[in-house]
Amino acid sequence: MAPIVPGVPVAPGSGVGVGAGAPGPVGPGGPVHVQGHPSGPLPPPPRLAPTARADRFRKVFIGVVAAIAAVALGVAVTLVVTQQLKPTHVVPEALIGIPKGEVTDHVGEFGWHLKYEDRNDDQPAGTVLDTRPKVGSKLREGERLTVIVSSGPPMVTVPSSDDLQGLTEQQATEVLSASGIDLVPEFVPTPDEDIEADHVIGLADDTPAELPKGSTVKVEISSGPPGPEIADVTGWEAEEAARELEDDGFQVDFRGETNFEQESGHVLRTEPAAGQQAAEGSTVVVVVAQGDSVQVPDVVGERLDRARDKLESQGLSVGSISGSGSDDARVIGAWPWPGTDVQPGSSVDLTVF
Repeated sequence: MAPIVPGVPVAPGSGVGVGAGAPGPVGPGGPVHVQGHPSGPLPPPPRLAPTARADRFRKVFIGVVAAIAAVALGVAVTLVVTQQLKPTHVVPEALIGIPKGEVTDHVGEFGWHLKYEDRNDDQPAGTVLDTRPKVGSKLREGERLTVIVSSGPPMVTVPSSDDLQGLTEQQATEVLSASGIDLVPEFVPTPDEDIEADHVIGLADDTPAELPKGSTVKVEISSGPPGPEIADVTGWEAEEAARELEDDGFQVDFRGETNFEQESGHVLRTEPAAGQQAAEGSTVVVVVAQGDSVQVPDVVGERLDRARDKLESQGLSVGSISGSGSDDARVIGAWPWPGTDVQPGSSVDLTVF
């Protein structure tokens, strides 16, 4: 390698090296590797610092976020303070047991948000059962009151007619009233040629498969083979109707009913209805029209049992009896006198001999 002469330029490609301690050449892009340089390759240039514009953007962004947070905090504090300043009211005990429709009559002016929840219960549907929070608690205006309302008893499956057929009244009652069913049987005497008297035929035809717990269910119970047909005595005088039905083999009871379209003392209907068959010896109720007043029928000279029927046919009853109380005894006096107008349901005292 040729020596370096001070003041004499070195031509590129001349192979002239750089001596120890001499600075290396600098190229257009910065320092370059120079053969023989004791420190080897030079380090890369340092990164430029963030510009002023980026710095300014970051400060603005942080300021906006801080402002939004401050506003949100202010709103939250305002809401809390405002809520704390609202008046409170006590949840009234009078809510329990009232119909749902009357709730607002009790608490409508308190400014609560009402929410309703349904719950199965033995109470009638629509009855208030409870509240959340409980009655006696305090609520501020604008808070929520949950009102729990009965949706009625739960539905239960009705035992089938096949399950009940042939049972006695007591046995059928035990099945229907068992826990988890809790139905109330209503036994309807019904003539039947095949089912023994006083045993269950089955359920009424219109009985649904499910009923609310505690419901009444109609159960047909055999009254034995069909008996005579009940005569149509509508419009007849009550006493005449009674004789007709008794001649057919029925027992007769009377019941008065206020009615101004049918003449007082005349038959409105029978129960069971005319045209139906009933067991011989069974009771037919004759419903008799009554007005504002009834006239005491003439029972003097009648046997006591017939006199009683006559009075009952007019919606009256036998009061005190003076003399023999035997049904064979004859009536020799009545008070009030026959022909007197009295209130329906009045009693007539009889003297018999």
